[in-house]
Amino acid sequence: MSLHELNILAVFRNDGDKLHAMPDVSKDLFLKMAEFLHETIQDCKVLIGDRFISGTEINLDSETLTSIFAHHTDSMQVEINALFDSHQIALPYSRFDGVNNRNYIGILPVIVESDLDIGEFVKFTDELLIEFGKAFDGLDAFALGFGKKNGLFSLFEKDFDCLFSIAEALGVSNESGAIESHETIQTETDLGIYVIPHFPLSAIAAAYGNSNINIVDRFTERLRVFRATTTVMDILEKKYVVIRGMYRWLSEALAPSEAKMYLENPLGDVYEETLISTGESGINTNTPVKMDTFNDSSAGTLCSVVNWSNDDSLMMLKVVYPVKHDSDPLLLEKHKELMERFQMLEHRYVELDGSNESLLTSLFERQQKLLGMG
Repeated sequence: MSLHELNILAVFRNDGDKLHAMPDVSKDLFLKMAEFLHETIQDCKVLIGDRFISGTEINLDSETLTSIFAHHTDSMQVEINALFDSHQIALPYSRFDGVNNRNYIGILPVIVESDLDIGEFVKFTDELLIEFGKAFDGLDAFALGFGKKNGLFSLFEKDFDCLFSIAEALGVSNESGAIESHETIQTETDLGIYVIPHFPLSAIAAAYGNSNINIVDRFTERLRVFRATTTVMDILEKKYVVIRGMYRWLSEALAPSEAKMYLENPLGDVYEETLISTGESGINTNTPVKMDTFNDSSAGTLCSVVNWSNDDSLMMLKVVYPVKHDSDPLLLEKHKELMERFQMLEHRYVELDGSNESLLTSLFERQQKLLGMG
């Protein structure tokens, strides 16, 4: 019989004092998870730790595990101290989100003994998602399944502050996350398909341009939530389509009946938005077309902005968006296409750091003035 690590990665949140120990797993939750694994994998033994460990990775000793399994026949909940020396167990480490809640990333040892090819990941059912979310007194909790999955580690390590907004939208948590609760994250249609809006910079600028809200910060925040949402949907194997977000959905939720109308018009993994095109046919080689690709340390590649001015007049403005985290290769293909379309094109990469956001926002300000909006 082979041993398979199917550890659970989870995030916990509280708005009170700092935790002095990671959460315990109740007997009720243990039995529900063990029963689920037995039903899913069938011919197996299951070992689950009695509490979470701070962090995203653990190193389990194979000899210790073999010895434990040799003395059990079915399911067992094992004390963490029986699996690790006490000095290997880190104290809880809190990370603050945008509304100053404490968030803790933890991992729960789950080992399955089976000769079956069970794969590296077993996703939670909707019922288990909800059971897990309400199983820890005084804490919000969110996890997606057992084991490893592409994008899972990065999701919990980098986008932990987005996850409770997604949990709320999935019906797992009734608590609002760091993102304002009225802003549309996703809408489920009566066909069981989620509609997830990708909000371009133009929509963010239209919604918040006359306020004191930083447009680039809000766009980056929305993009992080959007990409985390699509990652969660991929991991849970939910059906969804991505559409262009309208600015009014940032103040009123997209209704399911309206969302259904957009199912046949999904966005690709890279899409181009033309904001000004009056001078595109007159582009000449005397004045080069400029393209800036903007990157953010937390969100990754934001967009590529293509513009051309003639005698200081903005004549063309296009924005190319890579939709998901893994859309960058397709963005590079789009760059090649643009270089062929505009024979004289100057391209540079810009790492946004808070001091150079005007390189991005100034183009939209010029566009709004042209349209009589600024």
